[in-house]
Amino acid sequence: MGELFDRVRPPRALEWTGERMTTDSEGQVEIEHLHRYFLAREFVRGQDVLDVASGEGYGSAFLAQTARSVVGVEIDAAAVEHARSNYVAPNLRFEQGSAQAIPLGDQTVDAVVSFETVEHFYDQENFLTEIRRVLRPGGRLIISSPNRDIYSPAGTAPNPFHVRELTGDEFQKLISKYFKYHALLAQRPIRGSVIVQQQGVKGDVEPLSFDRREADRFEAYVGFQRELYYVAMASDAELPAFPNSFYFESNRVDNMQLAESRATVAQKDAQLEEASAELADLRDRVRLLQHQVDEIADLQRRAREIPDLRREIAEKEAIVQQFMLADAEVRKSVSGKALHGLVKAETKLRRSLRKRRASAKAAEALSGAASEE
Repeated sequence: MGELFDRVRPPRALEWTGERMTTDSEGQVEIEHLHRYFLAREFVRGQDVLDVASGEGYGSAFLAQTARSVVGVEIDAAAVEHARSNYVAPNLRFEQGSAQAIPLGDQTVDAVVSFETVEHFYDQENFLTEIRRVLRPGGRLIISSPNRDIYSPAGTAPNPFHVRELTGDEFQKLISKYFKYHALLAQRPIRGSVIVQQQGVKGDVEPLSFDRREADRFEAYVGFQRELYYVAMASDAELPAFPNSFYFESNRVDNMQLAESRATVAQKDAQLEEASAELADLRDRVRLLQHQVDEIADLQRRAREIPDLRREIAEKEAIVQQFMLADAEVRKSVSGKALHGLVKAETKLRRSLRKRRASAKAAEALSGAASEE
């Protein structure tokens, strides 16, 4: 059995920012970060180590399991405080500071570890100069960078936290400016299978790889392609041979697949809910538009009736005009004295009618009272 080592988990993970890995991260992000730190853990045994951009501190804690001492340097004050509170060991400490102005003296460490840091600076030369300053003679750098050709291919949205990503050639060129010896390792997170030779003829033979390119189409090739990250080891002293490294997550693959399936279902549910809300809104808009169409149709129908109404009004106005003319003629033909006499006679007649109606009502009342008795 190999060496067993544990991971320290804080009671509460640092808040996820979208870039910095925390102990709540899972899946590919967690796998690729852990693998890098596990590899570095093997190469810093018994050394004084600087972990640049140490984040919430989990990686520095892994390094402190094998190193003589570890200093984690992080620019974010909240992350440093979190690390100090949750990753406590006699050979481990955390300091706030910039990767471009490392808060350590000259030639104070044997090894510098810095993963996924260099792409956050445009002035990457200053970063490497600072690393050289704090390294002792013959000290070693272990550093990683995303492969721009695969990580950010043309036509894809860039990572908003990255300032200057590098290709493999650019990464090697940068490292070679500051170190006499360097080796480049390729990292590609996968879910798959590994077959390695245990017995028989061994030699320097490149691996045979297979990629699923589509649902039922596969690619076979010699070597290792489509690496998402590069890990470089550099020093002014000769470097040891580096073995190929594997990280197996086999005990959690099924759980990861289930979690991904659940996440996919949740995403589809959210999309369905959003689409349903949009459909309901469209239906409401259709009903409103139909109501407006009906109103417009009613207005158009009424507009068609306007000419008939105008003709009817004109005819009635003509009749009224005729009556007014006839009334005027009558008034002209009747003298003022005669008209006054007619009005007076009419008034007298109306009074007489009122009296008759009053007498009739009184008689009816008396008749009714008599019949009751």
